[in-house]
Amino acid sequence: MAYQTDAHAHKVIELLKYANFNICINPQVLAIMGVDAEPRTRGLTRVRELVAAGVNVATAQDTICDGFHIFGTGDPLDYGMLMAYQAQYNSTEKVKIVYDMITENAARLMRIENYGISVGNPADFNIIYAPNEAEAFRTRPKRLVFKNGKLIARGEKRTELL
Repeated sequence: MAYQTDAHAHKVIELLKYANFNICINPQVLAIMGVDAEPRTRGLTRVRELVAAGVNVATAQDTICDGFHIFGTGDPLDYGMLMAYQAQYNSTEKVKIVYDMITENAARLMRIENYGISVGNPADFNIIYAPNEAEAFRTRPKRLVFKNGKLIARGEKRTELL
């Protein structure tokens, strides 16, 4: 939809909403793709318009250290930050939209039932040591990953000033 006319794109967005479609956008690959001559165009779709229309939009990555994305880490905070920049959601108020794309919206897209922390739900969750979404993206803080209540992974980026 990035290269469609506004009228056509808006019609497609209406149909996506009506059909209850989910959209998953891979921003890091879209940023490097393009086979036309320099300067190459980039094909990020109309993220803000999809979100404003109420279409469920998630962002994800399926390229980890491959020919499409040699910097791929598999870290949702990495591609969430790319989405924030490319879709121009790079303000404290709007970063929650992108955070939802890598959490709640992604779970809805994958049809994960019993998502979230609630009595009776599976004990699958992450602990992110950040005071808010913007700081989670900015600092890549210490994280703990739990599956069925068991700690299965942890990560921490450390920098020490000397």
